[in-house]
Amino acid sequence: MSDGGARSRHRSLQWRCAFALSLVALVPSTTFSQASPPTPTPDTLQAAIGAALTTAIASGAPDPTLDKAGQALVRNLYLRAEQRPLWLTDGHDSGRIDALIDELLQAPTQALRVEGYGLANLAAALDRVRVQPTAVALADADIRLTAAFVAYSTDMLMGQVDPATVTTSWHITPRRSELDAVLASVLAAVDAPAAFARLRPQDESYAALIASLAEYRQIMRRGGWPTLPDIGVVRPGDTVTAGFAGALLGRLYAEGYLSAPTSLRPAADGDTTIAATATANSQQGTNTPVLYDTVLSTAVKGYQRQHSLAIDGIVGPSTRRSMNRSASDRMRQIAANLERHRWMPRDRGDRYVIVNVPSFRLRAFEAGREVLAMNVVVGAEYGGRSTPVFSDSMSYVVFRPYWNVPNGIAARELWPKQRADASYFSRNGYEYVRARWGSYVRQKPGGDNALGLVKFIFPNDFAIYLHDTPSQALFADRVRAVSHGCVRVEAPDALARFVLGWDSDRVQAAMQTGPDDRRVNLDAKLPVYIVYFTAYASAGTMLFADDIYHRDEAVMRAIEAGTFPSEEARRAVDALRRARVAHRTAGAVRP
Repeated sequence: MSDGGARSRHRSLQWRCAFALSLVALVPSTTFSQASPPTPTPDTLQAAIGAALTTAIASGAPDPTLDKAGQALVRNLYLRAEQRPLWLTDGHDSGRIDALIDELLQAPTQALRVEGYGLANLAAALDRVRVQPTAVALADADIRLTAAFVAYSTDMLMGQVDPATVTTSWHITPRRSELDAVLASVLAAVDAPAAFARLRPQDESYAALIASLAEYRQIMRRGGWPTLPDIGVVRPGDTVTAGFAGALLGRLYAEGYLSAPTSLRPAADGDTTIAATATANSQQGTNTPVLYDTVLSTAVKGYQRQHSLAIDGIVGPSTRRSMNRSASDRMRQIAANLERHRWMPRDRGDRYVIVNVPSFRLRAFEAGREVLAMNVVVGAEYGGRSTPVFSDSMSYVVFRPYWNVPNGIAARELWPKQRADASYFSRNGYEYVRARWGSYVRQKPGGDNALGLVKFIFPNDFAIYLHDTPSQALFADRVRAVSHGCVRVEAPDALARFVLGWDSDRVQAAMQTGPDDRRVNLDAKLPVYIVYFTAYASAGTMLFADDIYHRDEAVMRAIEAGTFPSEEARRAVDALRRARVAHRTAGAVRP
């Protein structure tokens, strides 16, 4: 037998010993007493536990730490099991309990608030089972395990907060109706740790965010990082004070952009070198002129690359403002994006497209692997033009499309120009169309069309789609939030090849010489996700993006308790950890 199998078997035997002891420790109660109670058998004990479960569940509030929806999920799980224990069953595999407790103990590492999991009560219930495993105690512990399982799993599968309570612009709705079946499948899984792991978002960014959160907690424990003073724009090769350079060095060292403390070169020739520690706390010599050299500017470029800033090594207002965000604020940002991942559906399909608005990037996936990536232009942050967060399925592509100009855009932007210059419409390919249902302005197909030579349609309530654009210069800009809400793609031909499965020649022919306004239906609908993540991973690197629509703060406030656990929460986690150790120790010494 493997070491893992032996350990699993050993744990199972520990719990079986607990049940053996419970046969002796079972005491009469008003519910189960008899005049001369016989020595209970495993069957009678299980019946007694079942009766205690039935009584507790029938009370209407199996665990007071849960809300009404959670209470209903607990009752439904026991109903599926015909009111039998879900965890503390005779002959059960205790690895499932260990797997659940492992997940609960790791909840704070994912910025999950543990106050709703009843950990202190669960620890006390497990201790009672260890000391006096009566039917009532076993039933209570089983229910508390189930309640913690339901609360944790619900947070993991749907998020701690309803996105509708913190933003009006997130329209990817968690599927609460599927919770019953998902939780039941986890309980029935043979490999419990793997089943629990699958509750977590499987996106590479989720794991990277967890690791990053731990790193920033360590940075906070070490005191954070220095604040950069405002001395104007600093360019590579400039002379700065040792105080500013030391603060910059300490700031870069704190996040790992410099691997070790270094020294600062003097601004003028000479034999003196000004040593600077990573913390740069000493005020001695802070006004001495030193050179902002290649070592520091290269590290600054590394910082800029990971924070969606212009990669020029210049410490200007944007870079200084980004660097001066505190470690605790970065933790809050990371936690907010962990929560956004939990709002996302777990099964996104075998092939899908995802657009992250703050990063201005589109990525296409097939069989779990990224096969295409490109820059995009998204909606401007003003005038109701922001691109909403939602998901839908792409169903067709239109080559050489007309642009039917929305009436609002036509009224604001086109008609004033036409009134000022009667040739404006004809010179720019616009025409006024009268139809039975009304009139509108449209732009003729061609290279100058605002939609370019192809658009990708996934019908939705927001009239948002992906499309080509003649304004290719925009893709070189760092901030690309200038559209009316739709998403302009940098490489429409490559996206068309992925979407339709066509070769390059066929796509180019359809775009350049094919018939106008040609619709091509997809063989199978393709999921498209428009998302909003300001902290994410790409190719194994943690990246931060600007909060272009100012949506982070509301999420950060809503999950503050998970980002910064209270002393009470830490005590509850410690109590559960001690209870598990005590159970293992007690099992190890039993005959």
